[in-house]
Amino acid sequence: MFFWIAVPLTAIVAIAIAAIAWAAVRREKTRLGFLHTTSLALLEARDLEAASVDLLRRACRRFGADCAELTLIAEAGTLAAYRTTMRGGTPVDVMRSTDLEDDQGGARTPPIYGVVHIAEARAHPWVIRVCARLGISRGLAVTLRHESRTVGYLALGMRASERRESRADDQHLQDLSNLLAVTIERSRLHDELIALAALQGELDDRAFHDPLTQLANRVLFIDRIERAFLERDPERHVVSVISVDLEDFRRINAEHGHATGDAVLVEVARRLHECLRRTDTAARLGGDEFALLLPEVLHPREAELIAQRVVEALAAPVAAEGVTVSVRASVGLACASAEDVSAAVLLRHAGTAAQDARDAGSGTYRIHGSSTTGSADPDLAEELESALNKGELVLHYQPIVELRTGKILGAEALVRWQHPVRGLIAPLHFLPVAVECGLIERIEEYVMRTACEQLRRWQTAYPATPELAISVNVAAGELSRAVLVDRVTRCLASVDIDPACLILEVTENAVLRDLHGAISTFDALQRAGVHVAVDDVGTGYTSLAYLRRLPIDILKIARPLVAELGDPNSSGELARTVVRHGEALRLALVAEGVELPLQVKRLNELGCGMAQGFHLARPCEAEAMEALLSKGGLDPALFARTDPAPRAAPKRKPSRPRRVPSSGAAARHPA
Repeated sequence: MFFWIAVPLTAIVAIAIAAIAWAAVRREKTRLGFLHTTSLALLEARDLEAASVDLLRRACRRFGADCAELTLIAEAGTLAAYRTTMRGGTPVDVMRSTDLEDDQGGARTPPIYGVVHIAEARAHPWVIRVCARLGISRGLAVTLRHESRTVGYLALGMRASERRESRADDQHLQDLSNLLAVTIERSRLHDELIALAALQGELDDRAFHDPLTQLANRVLFIDRIERAFLERDPERHVVSVISVDLEDFRRINAEHGHATGDAVLVEVARRLHECLRRTDTAARLGGDEFALLLPEVLHPREAELIAQRVVEALAAPVAAEGVTVSVRASVGLACASAEDVSAAVLLRHAGTAAQDARDAGSGTYRIHGSSTTGSADPDLAEELESALNKGELVLHYQPIVELRTGKILGAEALVRWQHPVRGLIAPLHFLPVAVECGLIERIEEYVMRTACEQLRRWQTAYPATPELAISVNVAAGELSRAVLVDRVTRCLASVDIDPACLILEVTENAVLRDLHGAISTFDALQRAGVHVAVDDVGTGYTSLAYLRRLPIDILKIARPLVAELGDPNSSGELARTVVRHGEALRLALVAEGVELPLQVKRLNELGCGMAQGFHLARPCEAEAMEALLSKGGLDPALFARTDPAPRAAPKRKPSRPRRVPSSGAAARHPA
């Protein structure tokens, strides 16, 4: 009896197993067939547009999607991409040029490289933007990668409630993404994508650059000014514009021909470009009208030095087309005040100053506004002297932090003017006056003594190994004066602190302005036991070879170089170069202006272990600094947070109808 029951049961089980195996083989055959036909369709497509549309149609049918989006990236390290969108089987956008930088306020990539279930990752910024574009709440997304390069992204949206994405789809979609990446990279489609990106880049270049001189045109220049206003730190930087008008240029065209005139313009553009720092922009605004943008001037006198450099650069005759012609230029400088937020106004002020220079005669420059002219406002000078006597100058302190541990190693002392009517005034708005009216020595002595006394109190209350240090800024004009060393020695003796705990900071441009005087002064300071730091390293006009000649202890990496580390598509080569020089010379390294978690990560990777910036801690009064010291420092886990330390929300400019190259593109298109 048992035998007769077992035989049919065994047959039934065998049939079931065979059916399951047959179904699995059929599914695998279907999967492979889908991948094969999709690969053939891509290879046989007449162009990228047809290939993208056909791919999305096949993917929608295969996964039951209502809509889909394919984003292709031409080359690694670029933000330019091309997006094709399909809804209801109908293409909406086909290979539409887009800039990944325009996706503001979040990550530019999916949360993981594998398959992403949109319903489970709706809080991620990239997923939020995909849902908004496609109008979906569920679906699948995957990154197309080949040999560690991101080729693009594929997103499928399901709006119908009866269709739910399953885990069984994951492997199929991952296989499809791998096939797409390989096929696109190793076929003519990749060449077409590169050619399309090159054409787009050429069109952008023509739209935003002068075709003759390759400098920025008016559209790009104004956009750069607006960006500078948005990104400036009003407590440290002044945005400045220099206007350069060529006089009698029509005479050159009339006497020597337009070919000679064009050659003169090209040579003028070259000379202007040589006057700039890495962060500056040169532009040709019209026929014989040029302009320079200086977005990060630490002191108005620095802008004046660049204006003088322009005058000297254009003073020499120009050899062009076999003739030598003299070029006369009117140069005008305008520095933005704290209230100025308009590119047009700043440019107009610079043009007015250039007209004043024309009226005064060639070979000179003029400055717009009484606050930046050659003489200080006597009323403001008197008010500043009164502020010194009344104790209205106060110090704020910005912590210098060890990135890996969060330990506070010291602080930079920053002077402020607590004005009874105007409130807290940043040093940029009163130190130039102090220099001109002879009060800068008194202010620096007050800052140094107050900072050292405060340091002594902190060292007593919060002993640490190594001891806390304090950084004090030194004006450029003080380097050549012997009184600086005497002042430092007297201060150390009266306050009774270890000289090694005092760091004197001098900007790179101030050092380059008087290199021999700097070497002599730094040597005397080091003999006194004081540490010397070069500030804003990387913003000067020359190579970093001069550092080998300086008796210094610390390099402070400039904010623009640190800002590049916040761009995931930037190599950060400038910051890496400074770090290499510092390591070769066995100097300590401090990064300035850290405002993003990515900057912290990349600084650690480069080997720069100390930093300061708003992302870590904002400048604060002595009491707030003590609160941080009492906690034992900062929590390094917070350095990875995506939101910076609280600050006032910047004013945002309205979006433009045309894509304008970002400041990060300056390295690719030097203007």
